[in-house]
Amino acid sequence: MALNHRGLGRGIQALFESGTEIGQQAPGGEPSPLKSVPLDTIIPNPDQPRKSFDSASLQELADSIANHGILQPLLVRPGASEGMWQLLAGERRLRAAKLAGLREAPVLVRELSDTEALIVTLLENLQREDLNAIDEALGLNALKEAMNASVEELAATLGQPRSTISNSLRLLTLPEQVQNDVIEKRLTASHAKALAGIGSTDAVMELRNRILAENLTTRQTLDAAAFWSEHGRFVWQRENAQPQNQAGKRQAAAPSPELQKLGSALASNLQCRAKISGNENKGKISLSYDSSEQLQALLARLGIAESTNDA
Repeated sequence: MALNHRGLGRGIQALFESGTEIGQQAPGGEPSPLKSVPLDTIIPNPDQPRKSFDSASLQELADSIANHGILQPLLVRPGASEGMWQLLAGERRLRAAKLAGLREAPVLVRELSDTEALIVTLLENLQREDLNAIDEALGLNALKEAMNASVEELAATLGQPRSTISNSLRLLTLPEQVQNDVIEKRLTASHAKALAGIGSTDAVMELRNRILAENLTTRQTLDAAAFWSEHGRFVWQRENAQPQNQAGKRQAAAPSPELQKLGSALASNLQCRAKISGNENKGKISLSYDSSEQLQALLARLGIAESTNDA
């Protein structure tokens, strides 16, 4: 998901812009925020979400910097010690500049609070084209928390549809093994999003194993997930079979067609995911939501939102 700079709003977007050249004064006679500083005075950001850097790609950037210099200044703020700077954005450029043998680098200086610095670092990290879907989801979640924003507010800030943000954040509900599959490129982001729509961990793992064993396409994965949501089983499972879960225990049989229709009606009326397990005499109804806003809307439809707020 490539983020739209225009959606960031002028308050955040302005942090990445200088409007002046090195050595010039900013409008109004203020000192230019652009400086050239020694590389050994720039301290890497401890909150940098990106922990690994591809060595071949880094060397390629270093060769380019050696020939053309650093075309985009690093973003820094004053460090804890005089003459030191904390890096906010551009660690890959900083590493490549050191590989290229540079002693100084152009920097854009911004006076930011710790919270503002974290937001800028996360935003810069989310701009990467090579960000895998799980790291992107982790970055979005960290940004959401840092900004104390709702999903809707985060989507508006980033210039993205709410569904795009929600679908990305939902990947964090997947089992750790599936998340690692995405990071290590055994599964695509599209496969992961299809799996995230399944409410059962056992079903997720079974379909995940099927994807890897049979090289299922995204379309086949979506169809399998949809069939499971409707029937409580996969198409390759016998209708009356009671598949074992990972602990070796028998799972409950799929609900009757009547209960499945009732579950679909509940989902439609309450505008959330609804699942009924058991039979006409005994069972369980599960309602799922993806955000605090959706929870409040669900409570309102059930007529208990007001009493919750009064509690």
